[in-house]
Amino acid sequence: MKGTRALLVPIASTALVMVAAPAGAKPPMASCPPAFQGPFTATQVIEMWPPPPGVPDPEGAILSYDKNGDQRVCVLPLPTGAINIIDNAASIP
Repeated sequence: MKGTRALLVPIASTALVMVAAPAGAKPPMASCPPAFQGPFTATQVIEMWPPPPGVPDPEGAILSYDKNGDQRVCVLPLPTGAINIIDNAASIP
């Protein structure tokens, strides 16, 4: 009986650590390809690259590129002054 208790305590402690570790882990933050800047929120994009006048919903237009739902995108400024926007989707192996 005494030997059984000694074995159960380390096993129970290990199980508790294994269950608690993933709960505190943060999901990986997706990043941008090397040529792109970011990831940025739509507000940050609008502040750094103001949209042309007459765009009815610039934030909605920017977030339409957000495919993974984290409210962040990557931006490639073009020589013409326009920008190319893509999602900051992570490549998960």
